[in-house]
Amino acid sequence: MSTMDFFEQQDRARSATRRLYFFYFLAVLFVIVALNVCLIGMFTFAHQSVDVDSSGDTYSSYVSAHLESITEAAAIITGISSLLIFSGAGFRSLQLRSLNGGQVAESLGGRQVLADTRDRKERQLLNIVEEMSIASRVPMPKVYVLDNEKSINAFASGWNTDEAAIAVTRGSLDYFTRDELQGVIGHEFSHILNGDMTVDMRMIGLLFGLELIFLTGYYIVHYLFECFASSNSSSSDDDDNSGKGALIPILIAGLTIMLIGYIGKVTANLIRMAVSRQKEYLADASAVQFTRNPEGIGYALIKIGQINSNKPITNPNASACGHFFFASINMSSLLDSHPPLNKRISRILPKYDGRVPPCVLRDLKDPPGLRISEDDDKPKKKNNPLDEIRQRIPEQMRHTRIPGLGGVLWGGLGIDGAVQSPDESESLNDLIHDLYSVHGVIYALLMDSTPEIQNLQWNVLRGNQNEYMLRLIERLIPRVESLTCADKIRVAELSVSALRQMSDVQYRTFRSNIVALTEVDKKIDLFEFALRMILTGRLDVSFGLRKQIVKFDTARSLASEFCLALGYLAWQGADGEQDAFNAFGAAAKLTNLPISLPDKSACTMGKFASSLIKIQSASASVRELFFNAFVACINYDGKITPKEADLVNVIGACLNQVCNVCSDNSQNAENP
Repeated sequence: MSTMDFFEQQDRARSATRRLYFFYFLAVLFVIVALNVCLIGMFTFAHQSVDVDSSGDTYSSYVSAHLESITEAAAIITGISSLLIFSGAGFRSLQLRSLNGGQVAESLGGRQVLADTRDRKERQLLNIVEEMSIASRVPMPKVYVLDNEKSINAFASGWNTDEAAIAVTRGSLDYFTRDELQGVIGHEFSHILNGDMTVDMRMIGLLFGLELIFLTGYYIVHYLFECFASSNSSSSDDDDNSGKGALIPILIAGLTIMLIGYIGKVTANLIRMAVSRQKEYLADASAVQFTRNPEGIGYALIKIGQINSNKPITNPNASACGHFFFASINMSSLLDSHPPLNKRISRILPKYDGRVPPCVLRDLKDPPGLRISEDDDKPKKKNNPLDEIRQRIPEQMRHTRIPGLGGVLWGGLGIDGAVQSPDESESLNDLIHDLYSVHGVIYALLMDSTPEIQNLQWNVLRGNQNEYMLRLIERLIPRVESLTCADKIRVAELSVSALRQMSDVQYRTFRSNIVALTEVDKKIDLFEFALRMILTGRLDVSFGLRKQIVKFDTARSLASEFCLALGYLAWQGADGEQDAFNAFGAAAKLTNLPISLPDKSACTMGKFASSLIKIQSASASVRELFFNAFVACINYDGKITPKEADLVNVIGACLNQVCNVCSDNSQNAENP
């Protein structure tokens, strides 16, 4: 089946989403205006008909005479309704703000999949999530399985990339092949990358604000009906009837508020539906872009259509989070937040004619996750680990999205236990996925080659590490000392998942050791800086030591920091002042910032590091803009030296960006 034009789909979806947000706020304005028109009109008409009939004044003349009072009433109604909507939205958003992605998954019955799981399908799931994490340079999210859900579904949740979680149902593990599961996970990573999780959480808060208008009218009507019922049971004299008559206008007002609130709520739901549908189309397109395999996600959607109609999500909390899921949890709803399955499939697989492919029919009868593999009982063959990783990672990831992964990391150290060190029974890949051993790997990466400095580092570790850990570090040092800076960065990034499982006390000890080991020689090199940005920068958020807050939304607000960082790169890769000037100018032109090349003396490693730390707090679009400019500066002369490649990888690790030129210039880097 032919592939889709996913770039066109992305542009169309982003454009439509922006328009639909505009219409959402129009719905809020409609509610406020409608309340003013109905309430003021109703009470003005009632007051005019009682007080001015005898004078013969018309309704319009009455309004003109009391325009000031009507204006005051409009201001009061607008103020109260706005307060209800925005305070309600703010209150609910604050409630949701306290939840991270893992807590959302747990509220839906999720169980976290730990790195040492022995379940074959769960290991494959972790493997796929890890591949996508490397490919997108997004921190490894927590992974959950909804054990009690037999339907096929998945979702991503959380406010930002550092506290995100991805969850899949048990049915997904049972029925999906590896390619299909990879397509679904790619879809969820698109939501993480595009900030859809944050939008979804905010939309819940905004809808609650509109819902308060409806609830206000409902409680007014409910209270008045209770008053009528109690008065009917107690007495029926004329005074009581006159009291009821006085409450009639309030009852009508309550019904009006409830009706307008309901219309506003339905309108908001329609707009949320349209926004969510466009995001689903965009995520589908991005999944194809990530994996280069439209059949993977396309066949996954076909399976969902065959199975989920008879196996809905059973958790009662799912209805409030229905728009989080990969596929609809209520396939028959007219106000569904997801597009119809046939439309999604047709966009991904244009030649799809509605018939289920034979391979999908076979999987439905004999689910892949429930089959007993013939290889399970056979001893593992020690194949070339580089061949294994090539089979697992899509072509796009191999060639452009994982710069720096070479035979040294995967071949020399072993992946999936394929190649074992004669001095160690476990591969490095096993060690970085074990909560205890991963500490030893990180500490070994930081040990200095100079004996005097290394002795000082050993003194730091002997103060809080046991003998087993010290021996493990000693054995690992020879295994990691030959790694390049880029390879060390990859190991550190892959370690984050296991390190997130530490307790708060363990993390504080680990964090203090990282700081001490990097500062023992009174200087920080490129790798040490990158590792501290990856580990403490991301883990501080996970352990609540700081919040991931966007402080800078525009490139201009970081112009001075960008200028210093870009200047450092320009001087590092230049043969002379003119080369530095040309590289700097070509890169600065991409940002349209009025900056000029600083003096070489002002562009130090310390200022470069400080600038990157500040740029890390910028929005995703600003970070991407600056990173592209950094790469343009380094690649200005058409070649990337080993040091420049290290700089690109360090910057990418700090800013959560990926470089598409390192692999193309790898030979140039080896032979500058």
